[in-house]
Amino acid sequence: MSIRSLIILLTRFLGFYPSKLSKTGIKAILELLKPVENGHKLIRIGGTKDGGYLLPDDLIGVDVCFSPGVADNWSFENDLFQKFNIPSVMYDASVDRPIDLPSIHLFYKKFIGASSFNNCISVEEIVHIDLKSYSGDLIAQIDIEGGEYSLLNSISIDTLLRFRVIIVELHELDRWIERRFFNENVAQVLEKVSQTHDLVHAHINNNGGTFRYRGHKAPKVIEITLHRKDRAMSYNGLRKIPHYLDSDNV
Repeated sequence: MSIRSLIILLTRFLGFYPSKLSKTGIKAILELLKPVENGHKLIRIGGTKDGGYLLPDDLIGVDVCFSPGVADNWSFENDLFQKFNIPSVMYDASVDRPIDLPSIHLFYKKFIGASSFNNCISVEEIVHIDLKSYSGDLIAQIDIEGGEYSLLNSISIDTLLRFRVIIVELHELDRWIERRFFNENVAQVLEKVSQTHDLVHAHINNNGGTFRYRGHKAPKVIEITLHRKDRAMSYNGLRKIPHYLDSDNV
């Protein structure tokens, strides 16, 4: 099981299933899934297992971390503050504020959605209200169990450019082979993000299981790290994965 298997699978799928995308868009999607070496080394933030992610060592000057999806693990947010003095603004309606969460971090008992209603709040509203006092770059750490597609689809390019680094868990990769799901949820997200950010790391979440398609086994969940294109210092081909700092989630 590997990221390479996923790319091969998608290459065959996108050739087999005509979609609404242009050939340029399809190429952008496939290229986005190949981590690039952009001149920044990677560092690990968070726990040694689940909750830890690899980021580019380019965090100086970042004001705050936008963190939807907390559950019972906030090791990433804690480590980010301990090492770089970057606080987090956290959202999760499924849990209460962690008892031992330091007051430097803000917590809202809200879900993140494409629009604001009831106990949901949109990213655009968060950026223009909750994060209004932060004028510098942002980090996003997104783990919302499949809701990442509607979240990213709802973000404007201007808002996307506020985020220097985006870490996101992509779920339901086994549904990418469904034409309607791919067109409505995946294609637009990947094509949009490829305009603003480079993929600098990808890691299989081995807790998510695998699936098979046309003779290839691929992961159902992957964790990707995106780095804004203007931050690249150089491009030196593809980054080798797995990285020595990677660790199985379970």
